[in-house]
Amino acid sequence: MIEPMISPSEQGLAKHVCLVIGGLVLCGFFAVMVMAMVSSFKGDKDE
Repeated sequence: MIEPMISPSEQGLAKHVCLVIGGLVLCGFFAVMVMAMVSSFKGDKDE
């Protein structure tokens, strides 16, 4: 049997980091979508 390269604690940490990065990416994408929607909704009225 091949032993895992990283320990379970490091594996959990990596999973946590992946979740955090994924969350940040989703939040950033959501923020961009909201900003695009708001700008398109406002149009050029607030010059």
